[in-house]
Amino acid sequence: MNLNQLSVRTKLSLAFGSLTLVVVCVSAYSVKALNDSHERMIGFLNGINARVETANAVKAAVSDRAVAVRNLVLVATPDDIQLEKDAVRGAEARVESSLAKFNELVANAKDITDDARKLGLEIPRIENEYRPVALEINDLALSGQRDAAIREIQLKCRPLLSALIKAVKDYSQTATDRSAQIVKQSNETFVLERNILISLCVLAAALAVLAGVAIIRSLLRALGAEPADLASVSHRVARGDLSTIPNAAYALTGSVLASMSDMQMSLLSLIGKVRTAADGIATGSSQIAAGNIDLSSRTEKQAASCKKRQQAWNS
Repeated sequence: MNLNQLSVRTKLSLAFGSLTLVVVCVSAYSVKALNDSHERMIGFLNGINARVETANAVKAAVSDRAVAVRNLVLVATPDDIQLEKDAVRGAEARVESSLAKFNELVANAKDITDDARKLGLEIPRIENEYRPVALEINDLALSGQRDAAIREIQLKCRPLLSALIKAVKDYSQTATDRSAQIVKQSNETFVLERNILISLCVLAAALAVLAGVAIIRSLLRALGAEPADLASVSHRVARGDLSTIPNAAYALTGSVLASMSDMQMSLLSLIGKVRTAADGIATGSSQIAAGNIDLSSRTEKQAASCKKRQQAWNS
């Protein structure tokens, strides 16, 4: 396809259509990149961060329950006993709700690693062992078996509580490492997407410049001169000034300026032909007039001669 044979409308349509396509591509890629960043952030907040917060909530509730059970063993007055009983119930309820939420988050997680899932399952396993021990100590304290409750705290409760705290800590550390990895990947993705967007913007700007230059050159090649210069030439011809058009000799064949120069030359040639024809007609008219005068003179002379002969004949 020869671009020089295309119409100005087609050239402009192709140029601005290409620019529009590039702008649409840049916009679509920007929206996709923004959406991906948003999804990564939502995934972090609803995924790793939410699971870590819930695991810490489990640890806090278990610790509160352990403290309340210990206090229940130590207190003696009825008011204090009732206060610690309520604290144990409240902590137990928070442990159950937090643990249920944590189990649900781990079960539904799609971005969790195998190690993190394994550590996440370790928390409810230890709690399932620790809960009966804590409730048993609670029952021993309420029944007045303080020494037995203390032994259970030392032999069973403390090791299980330490194991549970360690499991939560290990899971949190694994999740923190995973968060750091996600942040690193996000930064790398950001740099890549930023460079791609910059490249696309530079490409769009370069295409705009090239399209502008190509359109200007194409129009100037088609016109042969600036529109103002063409208007000035048209006004000169309209006023009857058929002098040589400036820079017409350098105009490309087929351009408006070259066509106007051809028109000006044709008008000059036509006027020359009309002038030559008019001069010929004037010369012929002069010759005819001179012939008529000569014929009239000879006719008058002949008539006078005939008249003299007639008078002589009569006399």
